[in-house]
Amino acid sequence: MTYPPCAPCGSRDRSKYKNIWPELVGMGVEEAKRIIVKDNPLVTVVVVIGCGAVVNILCCNRVCLFLDKNYRVYTVPIVG
Repeated sequence: MTYPPCAPCGSRDRSKYKNIWPELVGMGVEEAKRIIVKDNPLVTVVVVIGCGAVVNILCCNRVCLFLDKNYRVYTVPIVG
């Protein structure tokens, strides 16, 4: 899978956008993605099912949604 390039973290004013979503834990994937994109249009949502390795996709313009087998968010999504 390919993702947008990793943007330099200081390249845009990120302070005016949300960067953590504890309220999404337990939520379904589509609703969680919609909320993240609405709250922070600078990020790309990356869906990870199970506990796969994500070292190569972590970046300050991405948010990983870690999903359980029922496609529910099981960790707090955070930018980076």
